[in-house]
Amino acid sequence: MSFEPVQEAADFDGTVLIVRTDKIDDTLVGFLADVEKKTDLRICLAADGKKIEANLLTDINHVVATIEIYGAMNLFVAHDTLWRCGDYCLYLVRAKYPKARFFWMIERDVYVNTRDIGHFFMELSRFKDADFIGSRYHDAKPAWAWYSAMVPFSSQLYQCVFPVVGFSGRAADCLYERRKDISARYMDTEPKDRQLWPNDEIFCATVATNAGFTCRDLNDLGPSTYTRQTLKLTPPLSLRRLMAAKPDELLYHPVLSGDEFIQKLEMRLAADIKKRVAPKELLATYDKVVREDVALECGEERAKKFECDLNLALESCDAKPKI
Repeated sequence: MSFEPVQEAADFDGTVLIVRTDKIDDTLVGFLADVEKKTDLRICLAADGKKIEANLLTDINHVVATIEIYGAMNLFVAHDTLWRCGDYCLYLVRAKYPKARFFWMIERDVYVNTRDIGHFFMELSRFKDADFIGSRYHDAKPAWAWYSAMVPFSSQLYQCVFPVVGFSGRAADCLYERRKDISARYMDTEPKDRQLWPNDEIFCATVATNAGFTCRDLNDLGPSTYTRQTLKLTPPLSLRRLMAAKPDELLYHPVLSGDEFIQKLEMRLAADIKKRVAPKELLATYDKVVREDVALECGEERAKKFECDLNLALESCDAKPKI
């Protein structure tokens, strides 16, 4: 999967798989090798240039994503742009593949629990006429955290989640032009309130829908590609558990292992404690499966420590339940 010659990329008119990543590890390399072997997708990493050393990308087809590069593309940037605006990766890869018909974009912590990755992507190819494909795609609700960020730019808002999304080439072009248009209003400022700049989920779903493109949810054609239990935001899911599970042809997110798993879980628990999440909700979020996953990924001692932290959080609540 060596770096692709410029002219070869420019002439490619098939489907590109963009993998957004801030890390190169054995799990990712194995996934890339499997996709390359079993599909006709052209793989291109959108690599975080601040976190991945250049030498790790030598033998991998990629583009480098940095705030500086995005700024040079006339896109508004802020301190958390690489996390908040995943659609920027699409525009960067689109510039490399200007004739590509379609783009799938996936985050590195997505796990495809399939018997055959080739068959999985062949099933996704049934969305032949779609311009935008997301999960949990529907009308945006005012209570959603990102709603207010898009209100200045549209009267009718839509939302999705972004671990796995698909775009036609023409939708990618439209989204880029719209991002540049609204970026021009903010080029010389850094919003103090992060909600003042639309994230990828509300921006792409809203702009693609209102532009009249054919938009679909990943589950529209059936059978289901995800559920709310498999494709979510937090807490993390255990890679080891999923690798040992029976294939169910579903997408899972976020899937992590080892130190990354426990760090993400502890960060989420700390945030929930700060928000004073109700005891009932804490117990539902950090259920028995989550606690078993800690032991599976990090050992019994770390699992006991996490259970202790969770009990301390529960004891700080008025009801003071214990697990």
